Amino acid sequence: MNVAPSIAVKDLVLVGGGHTHALLARRLAMRPPFGVRATMICDASHAAYSGMLPGLIAGIYGFDEAHIDLRRLCEAAGVRFILAAVTGLDAKQKLVYMADRPPLAYDLVSINVGSVPRAAGVPGAEGAVPAKPVPRLLAAWDAILAAHAAAPAAPRAVTVVGGGAGGVELALSVRARLGAAARVTIVEQGPQLLA
Repeated sequence: MNVAPSIAVKDLVLVGGGHTHALLARRLAMRPPFGVRATMICDASHAAYSGMLPGLIAGIYGFDEAHIDLRRLCEAAGVRFILAAVTGLDAKQKLVYMADRPPLAYDLVSINVGSVPRAAGVPGAEGAVPAKPVPRLLAAWDAILAAHAAAPAAPRAVTVVGGGAGGVELALSVRARLGAAARVTIVEQGPQLLA
């Protein structure tokens, strides 16, 4: 009697729902690897596509158009999705720790959580809203839009720090959305914008 050999399943854990992990999940849907069980852990069920962020701020795109539905993507790809905040990793024991959940074992882990700028200790940055993480930026933007809707003629002052492509796109998007009532300033340390 021939018995098929048992295959040891390898656990791949994707921490975060950034672009790279979204593309990997899409690839897994097209060509699932044999013997791999994939899990994505993310603290949000939707990930903003950063290339569309200026269009979202400007009102050209809606939330669904500018975000990847990670839960739906994972479901289509056969990837388990866990909505949780990762609180730590133990590389020796190969465990991912999450808030309010037991740890998850892995054979291979990939981390794609995006950048978070540190504003602590930067003079004047106490009231600033960094562009990343994007959900925090969008929450602040929703508050600005609500205030603008309540008093559309009231002057608005928005300062964007950084005169690179992202900063200029963001500043132009803010101006387009708020109109003539908005005074948008770009602060750049270099001698010109878009250097």
